[in-house]
Amino acid sequence: MQSSGKGKAASAARKAEKSIKHAIEKLEKKQDEKESAKETVAAIEKVKDEEKKVTDKNEAKEEADKVVKAAKKAGSKAKKAVDNKSKDDALKEAVKDTEKKS
Repeated sequence: MQSSGKGKAASAARKAEKSIKHAIEKLEKKQDEKESAKETVAAIEKVKDEEKKVTDKNEAKEEADKVVKAAKKAGSKAKKAVDNKSKDDALKEAVKDTEKKS
């Protein structure tokens, strides 16, 4: 009878070992999935950061374009003002010359 008791004990030990191995494999798989998920989240965050950089860069470019456009418009207005002033000055000179000749 002792050999059958030893056989049952050995069988129970093998079952326990198999069960433990299975549990360890499940834990390792979960750990791998967890690490994989962390890597995925990190990759997503990196993509978001890059998208934000591109968006910020585009916004800065648009803002710079607006400033350049406003500067060109101001420059154009200043040029017109100078041209008008020159015309006014030329007219005043012509009037003075005409008055002197009269």
